[in-house]
Amino acid sequence: MFKELFEDRTVFYDFLKAFLPKEITKQIKETDLKREQTELIGKDFSIKRSDIL
Repeated sequence: MFKELFEDRTVFYDFLKAFLPKEITKQIKETDLKREQTELIGKDFSIKRSDIL
């Protein structure tokens, strides 16, 4: 459920504004948010995946 919600940039931005202090959120614009690759390779070459980043 959270993955689907947070895939929407506007919904995620609204979430941040609701739960982070205003000092932080006033420095973030919705257009600053971007999805990152979810597959990460560790120093030992192990692969780790996150749902959304």
